[in-house]
Amino acid sequence: MPHYKNGHFYSAQGKKIPPHAVIQDARNPNNIDSPSFQAWFFMDSEATTADFIKASEKLWAVCSAAITIATPNQSEWIMIENIDKKKSCEFLFFEKK
Repeated sequence: MPHYKNGHFYSAQGKKIPPHAVIQDARNPNNIDSPSFQAWFFMDSEATTADFIKASEKLWAVCSAAITIATPNQSEWIMIENIDKKKSCEFLFFEKK
């Protein structure tokens, strides 16, 4: 699972990754209540609200994915949707034929 620390996203292996690499295609025709695209990640244990806002801004600069993060003890997940939905994430997953 990716994580956000010191202004950057990192893969589970610890490699720095771009924000678009965090966004997943979650489209499921059998579950129309869930967001189509989601960014699942952990925040660093010392992260602040400002860090979360920066992470959100980086993701939403790419597209309007829902953001899902774990609480500090990872017992719960919190999802936040981008209400503007101005930029679909479909282009990230478009396959050229």
